[in-house]
Amino acid sequence: ASFAARRLSALDSNASDLSDGDGSDSSDDGEWGALLGSLVISMNGVTARCQNVTDGPEEPCGLALAASATPKLMSLDPENGSYAEGTELTLRLEGLVDAEDPHVMFGEIECPVRGVFYEVDGARFENRTAARAAVDSDEQGSTVLQVPVCRMPTSTVPVFVRLDPLGYALHASPHTHADFMFSQ
Repeated sequence: ASFAARRLSALDSNASDLSDGDGSDSSDDGEWGALLGSLVISMNGVTARCQNVTDGPEEPCGLALAASATPKLMSLDPENGSYAEGTELTLRLEGLVDAEDPHVMFGEIECPVRGVFYEVDGARFENRTAARAAVDSDEQGSTVLQVPVCRMPTSTVPVFVRLDPLGYALHASPHTHADFMFSQ
């Protein structure tokens, strides 16, 4: 699936209906020339910025939903444990995503990520470049985060995963929904 915001073409027959509040037309030649600006779109905590440019070729801008650009949490193991027992969680993301700056939150508490590695057909790679050399596309394989449970109150909380600059993982976002829960 792909979500995209195309450049809005406001230069149409309705443009002459706009006024600046005093009844006068604020447009030049019946167009919105005076209304240059930008369109800011946010999806899953990631912001795309589309600028309205009157000169040059019309180029679409937007957000694309692809495994290589949009992390997707596929599994969490185990689903319960404790800080006192030294439980370490394994979070598996779909595809070989850029995990240079991962953040994992248990409710509102962030726990440090101890390790990141990549898996392709059962083989483990310590870096994304080596894993990418073993596949045809970034959608193959998985990205694995290792997170020790940090000190937090005993409870069942949603698990959120954010990979900067990509944003929150699908199925693990406070902006949309968290499909994975952890109990301590």
